[in-house]
Amino acid sequence: MAQWRGPGVILGWGLVLHLALWSGLFVSAITQQQGKKVYRVTVKEEMPYIFQTPGSSEGPNSFEGLLIDVLDRVSKILDVTFSLNHVGDGAFGERRDDGTWTGMIGELQRNESDIAAGPLTVTADRARIVDFSRSFSSTGLRILVKRPENTLTSTDHVDLFVQPFSVGVWVLVLATAAVLQILQSLNQRFNPKEKPLTNEKNYEYEYCPAIDEKRMHTSKAGWILSASSKVFVVSSVTFYTAQLTSILVHSVDGEKQYLPFVTFEGLLNHPDINYSCLDKSFACKYFETSVQSLEKSIEFHLKSGRNTRYNNIDTATRHLRRSTTKPQALIIESDFAYYVTSQEPCDLIVVGEELGDISHSFACRPGLNICHDLDVAILTLKSTGELGRLRNKWLSGPCGKYSEMTSPYAHANKYTTDRQFTKDSERTVKSFAIPLAVVYSGVVVGICMMLWEIYRPKSKTVKMFRIEYHDRSDGIEIESGSDVIK
Repeated sequence: MAQWRGPGVILGWGLVLHLALWSGLFVSAITQQQGKKVYRVTVKEEMPYIFQTPGSSEGPNSFEGLLIDVLDRVSKILDVTFSLNHVGDGAFGERRDDGTWTGMIGELQRNESDIAAGPLTVTADRARIVDFSRSFSSTGLRILVKRPENTLTSTDHVDLFVQPFSVGVWVLVLATAAVLQILQSLNQRFNPKEKPLTNEKNYEYEYCPAIDEKRMHTSKAGWILSASSKVFVVSSVTFYTAQLTSILVHSVDGEKQYLPFVTFEGLLNHPDINYSCLDKSFACKYFETSVQSLEKSIEFHLKSGRNTRYNNIDTATRHLRRSTTKPQALIIESDFAYYVTSQEPCDLIVVGEELGDISHSFACRPGLNICHDLDVAILTLKSTGELGRLRNKWLSGPCGKYSEMTSPYAHANKYTTDRQFTKDSERTVKSFAIPLAVVYSGVVVGICMMLWEIYRPKSKTVKMFRIEYHDRSDGIEIESGSDVIK
């Protein structure tokens, strides 16, 4: 035998609440109560929309939530009464094979309720069966992750002095230094224009950078390569010093917090991170039906065997909080993510731009004019800002405000290591592009000049020798100067 949580009670102004524990028990249709129309409303407990106040006893104030407040305002605007009963099977509504529906949609289809209230997503299949009002909530999908834990900075580690440059930059720096040294050695060895200097001059030129390059090197290739080396050394030292200073300054607090991604695209770039969605939720269905490449890639990951789909948010968030060895993420509707994040113990955060377009609306039994009346009431609440105030009230908490969490990068700027949103912790090859372009341009010019200076004198010498030999064969003796044939 079904039991009631309590008798019908008035919540706020003209809001009657009946909650049944099991299916098969619904309040009968009430047409008038104190001269007001009464509409039967089927609801499903879902935080933060409607839920029982923790620790409260049964009574008029035992249930609260965003929709309770919205319906209270709507009842005042329309001057009607809403009689609420809990949906029998605890479902929102799925189509069966025989064409009938479960959950709240099924109750409207069977004329057991007049209105369905909850985070009910508007879909094409549902719209063929019931009517929908204007949306009281337009959201999308966000990523819920565990707040990064504090970790000691590496300022006391032996690898501190290699952190300013990435591995790619270090390889490029060493390779460039080796190339410049080899080219200068080859120029000294094979370029006839390059005359060796005395030890005293070498010492003087090496430690007096103000000396003219043309005096230091007797060949044009030599001073071009030397100038390129100086540009390379100065730029490398400047970049390295600036970045090392930045690392030391940002490490004063003694701890850093890391988050490897802040977008859905970034999530895909980390195959080591397990992410999932709530079973039978709109998030899972959205990825299953979407034709976009990003969504298809996420769906492929969601179907992999290592991911678990959770039945409810409580189980999913519990798993997120317990994850220590491998990063975990949960893709859910943004309103649920905001609410969970705003509540203690403040160990979860929301990241990522909203993906998809989700509308939550009231569903109405076909044939009634109530959906039109609800449209008027919802537009009134939106125009006065009351609906926004209620959303800010219920989606905010001790750990965060709704208005702040709606920004896709609210937490990204503080926690992420994604270079798109934070100051680089290391210089990459891309940031080193301009000085490297200058250096390698000088290297190319120096190589060309060195080859010109090496082979041009040989070609001239051979040519003059052939002229002398030809003249002597004709009986004309031409004495070549020492500057031509040596």
